[in-house]
Amino acid sequence: MEKSGLVQPLAPGIFRIEIPLQGPLQNLNYYLFAGENPLLLDVPPLFEPLVEVLERAVRMAGVEKLERIVLTHAHVDHSGSAAEVSRRLGGRICAHKEEVWRLERSSESAREEVLRLGIFAKRCGFPSDRLRETLEAWKGWRGMTERCSVAERLREGDVVQGGGKRLRVLHTPGHTFGHLCLFEEGEGLLFSGDHLIRSITPNPDLLVGEDGRWDSGLPSYVASLKKLEEFDIRLAFPGHGRPIGKVKRRIAFNLEHHRRRLADVWEGVSDKGTTPWELALRLFPQVCGDGLTMDSWLALREVVGHLKILEQEGRVKIEEDEERIIAVRLRRAVSDTEGCLG
Repeated sequence: MEKSGLVQPLAPGIFRIEIPLQGPLQNLNYYLFAGENPLLLDVPPLFEPLVEVLERAVRMAGVEKLERIVLTHAHVDHSGSAAEVSRRLGGRICAHKEEVWRLERSSESAREEVLRLGIFAKRCGFPSDRLRETLEAWKGWRGMTERCSVAERLREGDVVQGGGKRLRVLHTPGHTFGHLCLFEEGEGLLFSGDHLIRSITPNPDLLVGEDGRWDSGLPSYVASLKKLEEFDIRLAFPGHGRPIGKVKRRIAFNLEHHRRRLADVWEGVSDKGTTPWELALRLFPQVCGDGLTMDSWLALREVVGHLKILEQEGRVKIEEDEERIIAVRLRRAVSDTEGCLG
């Protein structure tokens, strides 16, 4: 098959299906393992033109029926059309077991999660006008996904067959708590989803329970980066952007990025207490601009992730009540080599 902008051969039997995007993400990348045991890694949002493009690309590569659809994580640009693609092209839907609750939840459950996140953001000092705009943006994204049934729950170390390749499942939590990568050890190829991207560092997950307790994926993301350092990865193929050739350098860059960001957050926390939103404005002054509502939310998520690490290291105390969340600087400091980023 000839190379095209849509379907690009990467290795024998492995194709990248690339859909261009405007903005920092650059594109949507989906990966097809053709031949024996056809497997598709990730699917686009539930938007008919995108689904048609994906279906046409799969058929261009000579695949009429899939055996598996593996989802790296439950974000809409990686999973939104999974049920529809399965109806059109076959394939049982597979994901890490920690991601199933998001993929199989009802629209009402998704709405409730968004409301909890909104309450959390307000307690962090997030401005009310931006919160309303953020909630509206989330509503639009929720319309581009469909509940799907996960037939196969994957775990760390599982091996799935795709296009005659043995693909090892690596659980890489952080961007979401159930994020996974697939590793083809023979050629040293990592299919990294949103865990490793060439041009940006992925935003960490944020979970808020019904009781208001919250957790950030950032500590797990750092641990996942360190885990990948142990693998002999020749090339990484991300969910967005171009392939990554110098994988260890990219991992080191991301770790250093978070070391520096952690120091910046630490410097911004006062003895009397600082809200996460105040810290976000200090670290990301550009989010004050108009039209940057979602960037504001992503800035807040990154800050609370670093506060979670600082709390684990004993450097800050996070004080909470029903109305607000603040971080209080503790006098104890740690060395650069101590803690999860050392």
